Amino acid sequence: MLKQLFQVLLTAGPILFATQSYAQSESPYIIVADEMGNLPTDADGNYTLITMNAVAVGDETHYTASNVDVPSGMFAIYAKDASGGNDTFYQLTPWAVTPIVCGDAFPNPVSIVMAKNAIIELPEAGTYNFDFFDRKVLGTGYHQIAATNVNKTIYPKQLYLISGSTTITLPEISGEPGCYYALAELPASFQLSYETQLYEMYSFGPVDANETTLEAGQQCKIAHGVNFSSKFTAGATAKSASNMSDIYVRLNPESDMFIQLALPGMTGIHSATATVDDAETEYYTLSGICLGASRPTASGVYIVRNGTSVTKTIIR
Repeated sequence: MLKQLFQVLLTAGPILFATQSYAQSESPYIIVADEMGNLPTDADGNYTLITMNAVAVGDETHYTASNVDVPSGMFAIYAKDASGGNDTFYQLTPWAVTPIVCGDAFPNPVSIVMAKNAIIELPEAGTYNFDFFDRKVLGTGYHQIAATNVNKTIYPKQLYLISGSTTITLPEISGEPGCYYALAELPASFQLSYETQLYEMYSFGPVDANETTLEAGQQCKIAHGVNFSSKFTAGATAKSASNMSDIYVRLNPESDMFIQLALPGMTGIHSATATVDDAETEYYTLSGICLGASRPTASGVYIVRNGTSVTKTIIR
């Protein structure tokens, strides 16, 4: 796995943090919050700052800090105004997923706030690398932040199928990091994102831009930020009479990332299929891992095989 970074993307401008009358005079800083969510200061009231170093990457300037210990799981992004009279903080936008998503390429939207102690929450405590840079995406001006634990990827807790004003939530399957499932009535076409706004930085598209009509049991390979504007549609075999479909998505890169649809309760969702007669009941995860004959105790969605009959069950 590539080295994982904590990333903050900002809009392009004459200089980082340039916004109206406020312009940053130094590189940005990370402030690690304490367990109470407060930003520590010294006896003179100055914040305890971790400086980010400027690094040229192509035509972009990145600001980085490596192996930063965040035992509270909370931090702030801080900059000083050029005049020295104001502080600038960044905070998640109202529509952002909270806590922020952690991964190699999972940015999160933030906005400038003048409030002190603007805390951003991570999913867990850990040691992080930080990378801070400007980028314009589709002409939008949202500031972006992404976080990745140095030792592992922390996947979104949910994905969203978005079609106009319709949003369908796919929760992460318990015990299956990076795997998502929902039974839902699908719109005519939709896109896939881990935020509730459709921009390339949050979205997943088909690796093959033409591979957008999904028939039952078909796995359509997807990638982050690739062909994200190509909409998915459910084929005739992937919709029931009531338009309901099983929806399964896998982001875990240990195998192919894909989206898959199936009729509710049909055999063949993901890799758990029945091909032999067997009177013994067996339980599978949605990623096809056999758990044996004992009923799972952890909450989640499971495939149940009994002989040639395959069904799905939810254990709460």
